[in-house]
Amino acid sequence: MTAPLSFIRWAGLVGRSLSGLRPLEVRAVTSSTHLTGASVALTTPALCRHWSNRSEKGSAGGSARVYVSSGDIDWSQPYPVGYPVGLRPDPDAVGKLIAAYRQLLERVQTLAPESAYRRNVESLTRHRLDVTEANKTDRKALEESIGAGLVEELLAAAYDELDLIEQMEQWKPWEGQDNRTIPLHVID
Repeated sequence: MTAPLSFIRWAGLVGRSLSGLRPLEVRAVTSSTHLTGASVALTTPALCRHWSNRSEKGSAGGSARVYVSSGDIDWSQPYPVGYPVGLRPDPDAVGKLIAAYRQLLERVQTLAPESAYRRNVESLTRHRLDVTEANKTDRKALEESIGAGLVEELLAAAYDELDLIEQMEQWKPWEGQDNRTIPLHVID
């Protein structure tokens, strides 16, 4: 959804709980200074990542993506600049990440050994666990070594993978369906 800043203000999106909304694109109406002003307005309390003012002053149409939380926003705390909405800095995120990776490696053992999904998850998780254990005191080095975002984002992805393993146990996509027929289409 592309909307001028006046629409964002008119729609009452500033300062409200925005649960359930998807990301929307905000386009500056006249200049990049409006975009910066929108950043301040929309992040009071912070709703989105801080973005740099990349367009030249006076140019028309700078744009930025605003990430809106899918859950309730804690309005009592200022939101840290640089963190995606919904993820707060966690001082013990590295320890939780190591535990999540170990749990992933344990849970993936329940899947069939011939499953490509299992092989890929094991390989990726072992690599990430090794990198995490080697850099557990240096978060920046850990994030750069893995190259998939902040430690909190890696932790959220690990939890999502645990949920997916549970689904894969039920679906068993590696087991073919013997009774299915494959249609044959002959084109002359």
